[in-house]
Amino acid sequence: MNNQLTATHHTLDFNLLPPDKFAQIGHWLAEDTGEYRTVDYYEGSGDKGRDVIGITHDEDLDYFQCKKYKDITFGVLKTELDKIAGYIKTGEIDRPRRICFVISSPASPDARDKAKAYAQSVDLPTPDFWGPVVLDKKVKTNNQALKNFFNISEEEEHLPQIDVDGLIAGSNQETRFTIINTGDVPAIECSWEIKGFAWGSYPGQPKNFTLAPQEKKELRIAMEHDFMKKNQIRELRLHFEFRNGKGSWFFSERLFKIQLVPSQAFYRIHPEPGDYIAVQPLTKFTIDEIESRPPTGLNVTTSVKYTFQKETRYLEIQVSRTLQEGIWRFSTDELNYALKELAERKIFQMIRTGDFEDKFVVNSYLKPTQETGFEAYKELRDSI
Repeated sequence: MNNQLTATHHTLDFNLLPPDKFAQIGHWLAEDTGEYRTVDYYEGSGDKGRDVIGITHDEDLDYFQCKKYKDITFGVLKTELDKIAGYIKTGEIDRPRRICFVISSPASPDARDKAKAYAQSVDLPTPDFWGPVVLDKKVKTNNQALKNFFNISEEEEHLPQIDVDGLIAGSNQETRFTIINTGDVPAIECSWEIKGFAWGSYPGQPKNFTLAPQEKKELRIAMEHDFMKKNQIRELRLHFEFRNGKGSWFFSERLFKIQLVPSQAFYRIHPEPGDYIAVQPLTKFTIDEIESRPPTGLNVTTSVKYTFQKETRYLEIQVSRTLQEGIWRFSTDELNYALKELAERKIFQMIRTGDFEDKFVVNSYLKPTQETGFEAYKELRDSI
């Protein structure tokens, strides 16, 4: 199976990279500017808010902070600015000429404005931002970077891409919507389903159809529009899987917006679609078994048995009881679903890097956050 990402027709998804690879992109980009005599890369913890340091020929210091999060909030940016300001105050690091956030996802204008204002209030330089659009442009100008970080050849690849077209219509008996292949090659053996956090899935029909470029197809969900009742489903989304003519498999997703009806009697799918997750390579593996072990000490351990390329492998997941019970506060069903999601993320990461491990300590991905509950879990999950 070809697990390459698209080189030019679609924006590179930097969230697919492991955290260390993403930080290495920051190092490479700083070097590529040509304005530094030395570029230092701080690997692991203890970087004091500086993943990468650029030292100019005039001995000025520029600090680069690389954040691989799906949601880049002001809180995330403020935490890093506080860290830098604190170490400057104690004399452990020098005040930089410049601070640049290298971020895998867009930060909202409000988050950027607040971060800039806050930096000035703590006597730091106004930060710059290299977001995914800037990173995409910089990386695509260098074929070696495409190969090293994304395993993309110089040859441009064309892909199908399935998305929702227009509004979503709901009635007492069903929900209807139209999909379209916005790519420039056919989408073959298409299938779809609806997924939701700790909800399960709804298998869509028909399956195994083909969509030519720009071709549309109407689909129906045979569920009443009040199927959620008063239980709002988190991250309810349409999930599409398909392949191109070369036999490479991909997926794309469109999140649903959820709204409470004016009478507050039930939740329903909003007519306007939510965020879109553009086409990504589909790495096929199966999770065969997830078994919880008796708690020992401060951690809860779960054993995961999975199969990749006909080989059975095992992964041990360790999560602190404080994280589970004090921060996430999930029900048993929610926790089981979360552990499966975390296992899938970690397995996908290991397959991409070729570095297979038998132990996954979830707490090692913890970052300073003010979030709790599902938002805290999502922030950690999306950083993997």
